[in-house]
Amino acid sequence: MPAPISAGLLSLSSAIIFTRQLKCPVKLTVLAKFLSRAYLRAMSKPMLAGMIGIIGFLLYVAVVIILADHVLGTHWTVEFVYFALAGIVWVWPAKALIIWAAR
Repeated sequence: MPAPISAGLLSLSSAIIFTRQLKCPVKLTVLAKFLSRAYLRAMSKPMLAGMIGIIGFLLYVAVVIILADHVLGTHWTVEFVYFALAGIVWVWPAKALIIWAAR
């Protein structure tokens, strides 16, 4: 069972209290690593997979649109093959992401 988000916030507050008690400058990278790990531990895999999937799909669509400018105007079979492949290729990374999130 994934840890609730409140556990991540508790880790965040304890990190802030800990750094205040040190009374010396703490390297930002150390604090950032701690906070990112605490936050990722609080996030569930399906939520993380959803965020990665949406961002990845938007990036994929942007790349397909940019490459489509080079394909448009060529022979219709080249356009057909390009758009058929571009419409199907995203399925395999999405499938792997869904399987990872379900484990």
